[in-house]
Amino acid sequence: MWHQTLSEVSAYVPLPAGTSAKMIDVKIAINNFSVALKSKPNDYLVEGKWYKKINPGESFWNLEKDGDKVTLNVTIEKFEGQNWWKSLL
Repeated sequence: MWHQTLSEVSAYVPLPAGTSAKMIDVKIAINNFSVALKSKPNDYLVEGKWYKKINPGESFWNLEKDGDKVTLNVTIEKFEGQNWWKSLL
C-alpha cells in the first residue's frame, strides 16, 4: 500500500511477525528500492525502480508494531518536487 502528497510518497510494507529493525536490509536509492530479511538477502520482500527519481538523503524508514503485526513505513521525498506519481514502482 502507498500514499502520496505532491512532494512525498509513503509506502507500507507488511513484514513477518516478530521482525525487528536489525533483521531487515532496506535500501533507498535515487532510482531503486529494496527490502529483504538479512537471513534471506536474495529473497526480496519488495524490489524495484521508483516511478520517478527520489531524494534519498531526505528519505527515511521506521517500523510500526501493533501486537504481532509489523509494518515497514518508508517516507521518500520526490526529486522533482510538486508532481503526482501513477505508481510507486
